[in-house]
Formats: sequence, structure tokens, C-alpha cells
Amino acid sequence: MNCRRYAGGLLLFGLFLLFFQGTPHAGADVSRQPEHHSYLRPPFLRPGDTVSVVAVSSKLPKKVDTSFIRTIASWGLTVKLGEHLFSRDSGWFAGTDRERAGDLQRALDDPSVRAVIFYKGGYGAVRTLDHLDLKVLRKHPKWLAGFSDVTVLHQALRKIGVESIHGTMPVLFRTDTLKTDTSALSLRDALFGEIGGYRTPPHAYNRPGRAEGRLVGGNLSLIYALNGTDLDNDMDEPSVLFIEDVGENIYHIDRMMQNLKRSGKLARAKAVVVGYFNKMKFEKEWGADAEALINAYTASLGVPVIFGFPAGHASPNMSLYMGRRVSVVVTPEGAALEFL
Repeated sequence: MNCRRYAGGLLLFGLFLLFFQGTPHAGADVSRQPEHHSYLRPPFLRPGDTVSVVAVSSKLPKKVDTSFIRTIASWGLTVKLGEHLFSRDSGWFAGTDRERAGDLQRALDDPSVRAVIFYKGGYGAVRTLDHLDLKVLRKHPKWLAGFSDVTVLHQALRKIGVESIHGTMPVLFRTDTLKTDTSALSLRDALFGEIGGYRTPPHAYNRPGRAEGRLVGGNLSLIYALNGTDLDNDMDEPSVLFIEDVGENIYHIDRMMQNLKRSGKLARAKAVVVGYFNKMKFEKEWGADAEALINAYTASLGVPVIFGFPAGHASPNMSLYMGRRVSVVVTPEGAALEFL
């Protein structure tokens, strides 16, 4: 691919990229599904393929900018919209739990759909799980892409052994500006299999080292909320933990890091990748920002740690292949994350 498409946006953030060629089902219980250590990688997209855009969490705004359809179409893809995508009759949610799950399930069952892009996050994805049969992805894998509340589905796909994409969502596409939408282009490239890895500049809290493991994690609040559930990840398999969050009380970040520490999960991570932790509250009263706080927990782990990784609730939000094995190398000159 032509890496120059990214140059303007990435230089602003001091980031250097490396690209290598490279009807609902009721009562689905992921707790009864064995964890698969033989991960499946869905086929990458090609021009002419169809993607479905659905909402499994919060309802959409009253006025929705539908230019996201043109954006995705400009990638050479055909767009199918979920039946209840624009539903506003279910309070907080974009339809009832069954309706939201039904939109996703139809996309999973439709052989013409090659990927599912979640329109937005918020809250509610976990409520759809009991109405989904995700096991169909073991027979016919396809990409599911999103972040934030979609972390729940990344965790569910980890449970059944299917890779997924942590990346931006249509609600965040830049449609009212002439600026390059680096995040959306990264999602496009992830869907087409054109991302091989990333390099990031030095950071004061980086910890040097080399490690390999399966990339897991996502939004820290969701990881914490799934603690002790059927989707909990004990980090028994060699894993590289990615975390990010937004708009939390700083003491809640500390509470969640305490949980990772005292459960032993943090110590079992082969490496830690820290994305954006922005719009935190009460940092002044706490006396430390989120990165300094997280550094207090990761500095003594004895594993490589990357801070300032450009993924999460800010821009650019670069796409990550969750469930993929990765190599992490951190040196005084910077850090590299390579998909294997």
C-alpha cells in the first residue's frame, strides 16, 4: 500500500508506522464453549465485498450523518445496514436486546457479508450475548470491527478463537473536515489485510525488552467488568495485554489496575501496550495522571511496556488485530509491535 496516505496525520502525532505485505439464536452460552488455542483468521476483504454496519450498544444520535456509507463505499465495498440501526424506541439502546442481537446474527449468518463494522459503542453489547450464536464464526469466520463497548465481543471471540479488529467506528468518521481521516483509513487497511505492524517513538515510561504473545484486551473498564464471568481472561496463554480508557475517575483506574495486579493477570502478561487514557477526572487531586499511575503498576513487571500507543478514544485510533500473535520490541530508540 501507499504509506504516504498517512504521512500528514501521523507526523502530527510523532508516530511512525510499519506496514508489511501481507432471526436471533436464543440462549447461546459462551461459558460452555471451550477456548480454542487454534485461532482462525477471517479472510481479508477484496473490492466488491459486502460489509454490514450494525449497532449492538447505545442508540444513534437523532441526526445521523449517513455519509459513512459513502466513505465505506469509497473503499470499494458494498454496505448493508442493520434493520434496527436507527431504532430509538428502546430507551438507551439501539433496539431491544433481541433486535440488536438479531441484526448482528443475520450479518453473521449471511454468506454475502464478509465483515461486520459496529457503528458505535456506549453500553449494551454484553446484553446481546445470550441471543447470539457466535460459534458460526468457527465455520465461516468473518471480521468484526469496533472498540470501546465492542471489547465485550472481542473477548467473546477470544473465547472461541477468532481474530477481530480493534479500530474506529463510523460514528467517529471525519465527514465534516478536509483533514485526512487516519483512523478510518487504518480500519480500511486492517480489513484488507494491509497492516503489518507499528513503530512508536520513545516514551519516558517505556520499559525495554522483547516478547511474543497473543494480543488481548481493549477497554480497561470492560475488561474489569468481565472479571469473574465466562468471558474473563486469566492470561494463562502467553499474552500481550493492550489497555485504553476514557472519561473515568482516576481512582477508578487505580481500582482496575489493583484488580489486574491482585488477580495475578498483570504479572502473567508477556508485555503491556498502553493506549490513550484521556479525559480522566480528579487527576489533580490524585496527584498523578493516568499514565503515571499505570506506570507505577507496570514498571516492576520485568516485561516490555509500550506507552503512548495510538489506539483508543482519541485520534489517530490505529487498528489492531485482536487475537493475533504479536512481537513486541522496546528499546531506548522507541518501540515496535509486529503482527505475526
